[in-house]
Amino acid sequence: MTERAPVTADNREIGRVAAAIFGGEPDVHTWWAPDRRHSVDILSCVGSPEPGVTAYATLTLSDHALPSMVDDLRVELMGTCDNAIDRFPEVMASCAFNIIESAPAIGPGAVIPGAISFHGLSSTMEHALFLPAFLTDESRQILVLPTRTVGWLRLLPISEAEFQHVAAHGFMSLLDVINVARPNVYDINRPSVV
Repeated sequence: MTERAPVTADNREIGRVAAAIFGGEPDVHTWWAPDRRHSVDILSCVGSPEPGVTAYATLTLSDHALPSMVDDLRVELMGTCDNAIDRFPEVMASCAFNIIESAPAIGPGAVIPGAISFHGLSSTMEHALFLPAFLTDESRQILVLPTRTVGWLRLLPISEAEFQHVAAHGFMSLLDVINVARPNVYDINRPSVV
């Protein structure tokens, strides 16, 4: 693909829901894979969920059916990062392209190794862990649209030690450690909790 796919009614609805979840003024940009075979639209809302932070969501990843998903459930990604890191959408886009091209088993607890270190955005975080989005409005956890059903996954940058912890003990164990340590998860250069 060398041209951007047309924006569908489903894409608009995904954007509307993401903007409503985040609040603030949404801005949407198209990101291209290096070979221009795929593109993904990413919405950003500055100052969400708090001042100094930007929330992001893919809007067109769910255009792609993934063989690893049950019942043709589609997926969109959400992520948050300190405003000072303006290249975080590159991480979101490259994860989306990895999911489209490699069709890995994506869901809560899945990790894309090297997704952070590849972009050189952090001195401490290296990988992308995917978690349930934990939306405050439970009715938005799964979005049923005319042509697809979409689930949200949250991208959390993690360190090598945290990745090893997930591999050994599961992602819920890491979440327990994070809940006790209470690091600033918006800081892509945060210290590892493991």
